[in-house]
Amino acid sequence: LASFEREEPQMRAYVISRFLYRLNTSPALRERWQANRAATLRESEWALSAEEIDLIEAMDFRRLYQLGIHPLLLTALANCSGVPVPQMIAAIRDLARDPVG
Repeated sequence: LASFEREEPQMRAYVISRFLYRLNTSPALRERWQANRAATLRESEWALSAEEIDLIEAMDFRRLYQLGIHPLLLTALANCSGVPVPQMIAAIRDLARDPVG
């Protein structure tokens, strides 16, 4: 299993969500993100695992949603990254319709 799957899932979702929330609300963080995404993700403040960094860098909205990241935070990631929101929605649409599965 990937390292984030061995850890408490809610805690990993919290760590990712915290980063995405700050990306959405902090102009300074957005500036760093725009200048160098890879370096911003690797800042020790976020404590993101290598797998989590890979998911965010790949804009893997589907997997992030499966890990428990709220769609509004995924929208913020899309907006800050220049990804069209309809593209993000398409990635999770079938998952959002089946909350039990």
